[in-house]
Parts: sequence; C-alpha cells; structure tokens
Amino acid sequence: MKGAAQFTLDWLQTDAQGHLVTMPSTSPENDYYWSRGTGAAVAVTSPAGSGDVPSGDYQQDGQRKQGSVTVASTMDMEIIKDLFANVIAASRVLNTDERFRQELADAAAKTAAVADWR
Repeated sequence: MKGAAQFTLDWLQTDAQGHLVTMPSTSPENDYYWSRGTGAAVAVTSPAGSGDVPSGDYQQDGQRKQGSVTVASTMDMEIIKDLFANVIAASRVLNTDERFRQELADAAAKTAAVADWR
C-alpha cells in the first residue's frame, strides 16, 4: 500500500484552484465532448453504464470532439481518498512512517472534492 501511495503522490498535480488532482484521468462511466477553441468539456453519461456514447449530438461532428480523458475523475479521487486513509491507519497501527503519514494527510486535505451526482 505504501508503494501505491508513493506512486499516487507522484501522479497528483496541482490544478488552477490549488487542489491535487489526477491528470490525465479517465472515467469508466462518462465520455466528454468539447467545442473547438473553448477548452470546456461536458460529461456525458453513457446509457446504462454501457460505455457507448449516445448517437446524434455527441458524435464527432467537426465542431465537437468526443473523448474519455479528463482531470480528477470521481473514480480516481475516491480510490485515492481510500488508499491514503488506509495507509495512514496502517501507519498508526504499526507505529511507523510518521513523516510519510503526515505527507499523506496533507495531500488528502488538498485533493479535489468529488462531484456529487444526485
């Protein structure tokens, strides 16, 4: 677990708001489309989690592009929160790696909030 947490710390990058995020990231549920020149991306949930993008508006049409690469997917951020919490707990139980435990706690406090899809 410690090795996975070390890798994750190296993978995380600071975004424009100062949050630690995964970059690049992919989502198993969503595809994204964006208009040329805007840089803005909009998530599109695949029907019934099929991985298929709905036909029509979301197909590549010369004005919009479709992709699955994003920043800070919910899946990534939830796995990282869980990993960091478990490594911190293990470090406490084993009474070891206090400095690394604090590094993980500091990083966890700076990770991006996960979107709440209700």
